[in-house]
Amino acid sequence: MADSFIFYTSWVKSIQGLSDDVRLEIYDAIFEYVATREIPALKSMAALAFNFIKEDIDRNFQKYEVLKNTRSEAGRAGATARWQNKKMANDSKNSKRILPLANDSKNSLNDNVNVNVNVNNKENKKESAIKIFEDFRKKFAGTKRGLQTEFDNFQKKHSDWQNVISLLLPALINQEKWRAAAKAAGAFVPQWKNLQTWINQRCWEDELNFNFEKSNNGRETNSGVPRVPNRDEADYRTDVF
Repeated sequence: MADSFIFYTSWVKSIQGLSDDVRLEIYDAIFEYVATREIPALKSMAALAFNFIKEDIDRNFQKYEVLKNTRSEAGRAGATARWQNKKMANDSKNSKRILPLANDSKNSLNDNVNVNVNVNNKENKKESAIKIFEDFRKKFAGTKRGLQTEFDNFQKKHSDWQNVISLLLPALINQEKWRAAAKAAGAFVPQWKNLQTWINQRCWEDELNFNFEKSNNGRETNSGVPRVPNRDEADYRTDVF
């Protein structure tokens, strides 16, 4: 069990769009996992976000273990070097040769370990991100392409994709609730955008208004349609999300 850990500000940004109870559940899960290394039981929304954060925690724990083992190896190498230097105290030439060899071995060990850890963590984090994106893509009701094509477009269009990826599914669920409420109120419910357009226009940031007003003819009208900038008239007539 670690006495301390690194809390990244990117975690706060990635879950700030979630409800208070879900964010509290995620925060509690973070501290419980750091203290016990056991994954707590979480509701689906919190579990999706926590899975992404867990990768950062695991990476730091792994780096800590590698550093601890490396220092242990360096300590043994240093003890061996000191013993050899003492034994060969009368041979200054050999003593100088032993010390650089010990340092070179230590540096080589550190370089190899760091490369392996970085490569493995990068691959694991991308796999986790793809899983989160696929859960969102499967639930999206509009026209969509294959997983890799949509995920590549998401990465290419948004440099902050790692911070916002956990916001996609909660935003989609909220938009589905809006559409259901609009339909129940007899308001106009537009078609879904295709997924590429939804991603490119950052539609997870749309603000929804659940207030539906009466028109002059007594029918419900939709005053909750979010305003999305940079949309031509034809596009506005056919879709909102």
